[in-house]
Amino acid sequence: MKSASKIIICAALALALSGCSGGETAVTTENAAKTPAISESTTAPAETDVGEIVLPEPVAVPDGGWTEETLNTLLYIGGKQIPLPCTLAELGAGFEWDKAEADYYDDGVSMIDILYNGKRFANATIDAKNEGELDGCKITAMTFLYAAPSANEAYKAKICPSLIEGTDIPLVWLNGVKFGMNGDEVAALIGNDGDEDAYSFKLRDGAMYVNVSMNEDSLEDGVQHITVSHE
Repeated sequence: MKSASKIIICAALALALSGCSGGETAVTTENAAKTPAISESTTAPAETDVGEIVLPEPVAVPDGGWTEETLNTLLYIGGKQIPLPCTLAELGAGFEWDKAEADYYDDGVSMIDILYNGKRFANATIDAKNEGELDGCKITAMTFLYAAPSANEAYKAKICPSLIEGTDIPLVWLNGVKFGMNGDEVAALIGNDGDEDAYSFKLRDGAMYVNVSMNEDSLEDGVQHITVSHE
């Protein structure tokens, strides 16, 4: 991995230390069953008898704010709930390490890219000291990658699609937040514990940190960066 990737993730995590529709996201049919809210169940989303993925209803922002435990129930990847830390295998089929893009450190906090169906999906922090420890190592943080409409074609070609193939379901879903959303939609879904601005939303409690942001110079592209970390 290029050193710039490490700098980007580290910067996002360091910032933690210093507002969409509330409807169900799914590929639907007339007979699709309604899925209960996350607040009623923390299991993976239900699948109908025809194999459809159904994401849960977003949880309302708690009056007392998010806790470490509730923050760690909000992330879904490929339609499956993914609490952190997790392993690469837990992400499911199609995900693999990009071993050519890795920076290893003796303290066991290393950086590596994750691919999905051969294209770049996320920059990850892992607890491996070298390539020999990749098998079964824990992913403690991920910054998910998105090719915004304004991105150049070369970059778009390297990044995996933001939707699950053949569906309108986001590959990365955070309590209803998805790439391309505007700031008002994000604020309504997760709130903001950080600076009150129109392009950066930060949540933190205990070991959990979430950062959803847009580029200030291209707000029309909506959400371009989603980082989830469990320190």
